[in-house]
Amino acid sequence: MKDNMRIKIVLSMITMLVMTSITQAVEIEVGEDSININGQLQLHGSLEGVDDPYSNSERLFLFLRQARLSVNGDVNNVEYEVEWMLGGEEVPENNSVMSLLDAYINIPIQDDAFGVKLGQFKVPYGRERLLDSGNAYNVNRSIGNNFFNIGRDVGVALHKEDGLFSGALGMFTGGGINIPERYIPEDIGVPMFITRIGINNGLDEDVFTPAGYDGPKDREGFAAYLNLMYNKDSRVGHSTPLNVKYFDKSLILNSDWNPYVAARGEKSEFYQIGADAAWQTALTEESSLLLSAEAHLSSFDNNKGGIENSGGTIAANVIKDNCSFGVRYAVVDPDAKMAYTETGEENGADVKKVFPVTSDLIHEIAPSFVYSLKDYNVKLIAELSYQMDVPVSVEKGNGVYNLMRQPDQVSYASNEGIELQDNYLASLVVQFNF
Repeated sequence: MKDNMRIKIVLSMITMLVMTSITQAVEIEVGEDSININGQLQLHGSLEGVDDPYSNSERLFLFLRQARLSVNGDVNNVEYEVEWMLGGEEVPENNSVMSLLDAYINIPIQDDAFGVKLGQFKVPYGRERLLDSGNAYNVNRSIGNNFFNIGRDVGVALHKEDGLFSGALGMFTGGGINIPERYIPEDIGVPMFITRIGINNGLDEDVFTPAGYDGPKDREGFAAYLNLMYNKDSRVGHSTPLNVKYFDKSLILNSDWNPYVAARGEKSEFYQIGADAAWQTALTEESSLLLSAEAHLSSFDNNKGGIENSGGTIAANVIKDNCSFGVRYAVVDPDAKMAYTETGEENGADVKKVFPVTSDLIHEIAPSFVYSLKDYNVKLIAELSYQMDVPVSVEKGNGVYNLMRQPDQVSYASNEGIELQDNYLASLVVQFNF
């Protein structure tokens, strides 16, 4: 059969399948090539408890958390994936649209001795952030994700798996995802370089894919990695990539938290170093134990000032055939210089007022439970996140906002300041995959 006729038949089949009710993943094979259509839905209900002087201290929420669609497969031994986020995740931002999550190809080199992954995808840094949200043991990532998240970007990564060795070296823009073409003046610094290197004794799928809940329940093995990231900001037009990045943006790059990042004309240095490890072993014939841990240090510096944050996470999960129970502890030591800055006027002159967020350790403990209804492709994920000394901002007459869940509300620091509270969030997610 000619190639163009084969393509037409495949496209026709895809169209008919998409137009009908889809109850499971669509997989089409044409010779040695393949195309798969997958999706994930998450319905999220939560109960939050805070100390609120103006509104109810217990709040009940219901969200469509995720509605994702993925097309993936391989052509001539080249893997590819395109994944979109829809529903509650999609927040249009000026002339950029955030709908696209992944769009990459993975090319084997020299009989699979190396691989080259290029496009838009999760950069190889950090175990918790690399783990797919639909394959996790918790509803939410830990508070550490607020401070050390690098997430997705556009670039290229060379990677290799050889015996125990597992590693990747990548170069990325540093500006995040879904940036439109704009040919404007540039004073280039150093692109974002990332390396993740370590050992993997059968636990993880590869350097990009840590072991998750949906993997083999009886697997045994360990993995450990060192993660490094370095980026010297470039000047692009009137701003910089680190300043304008808006998705997968850690708080150290958020101008509402970092009083130095938006300084005009400044080219900043930003680096992050971390380590993570995991070990899974059998407990009985029907259960296993997964232990994991990671720690990170991030640093931002320019001529106006510098900030350093550090933190870590440990977790333990007991896993059976259709369920798991676990507990996760996270702690973050935020820099005391993290602050909201507001420009006002005094005596006819502009004056900057700085409102510090916190200099105390922030703690979180989060027990979780996962249960699979395999006959229906449904998964239930429950979590109770209890946070201690967490900063909250107060909007006078309206209520308080937990800044680990709504970091952009730090602007109310200029209203009635920042308080430290102990509060909780009880969450239940119903997840359906096809």
